[in-house]
Amino acid sequence: MEALSDEQLKKVVEELETGMKCYLHRQTGELIAFPDPDQFPDTDDWQQEMDEIEAHPDDYLEITSMSSRESFQIMERFISEVDSPLFRNRLLYALDQPKPFRRFKQLIDESGEYRQGWFAFRQSQTIEWLREQLALED
Repeated sequence: MEALSDEQLKKVVEELETGMKCYLHRQTGELIAFPDPDQFPDTDDWQQEMDEIEAHPDDYLEITSMSSRESFQIMERFISEVDSPLFRNRLLYALDQPKPFRRFKQLIDESGEYRQGWFAFRQSQTIEWLREQLALED
């Protein structure tokens, strides 16, 4: 399989972030994405895509989302780049509390200036992680 372009990788990341199951055709690099039937019971609109994967499972590579631990590590790396000591400490404290993902997200959403930076950082880190996962498959 050829290396995916940045645009293709961004598309995979977007699909994964919205709860889709993603499969890459091993020869063509074509992306097939559909809602996870375990999470979304009404997947009739995607039956053709699901049938294709089921009929030819060896032709496709399933791309899974990152683990909670890996997502947590991305949040930690982002915090290390925050230039405000006060906000950095608030984020660190959030990660040390129960429900760290929810607390981190809330602080980011309320931060204004750091919100877009977080989204860009998370996307670039996720694309890099995805590149590494695909390289392991080759």
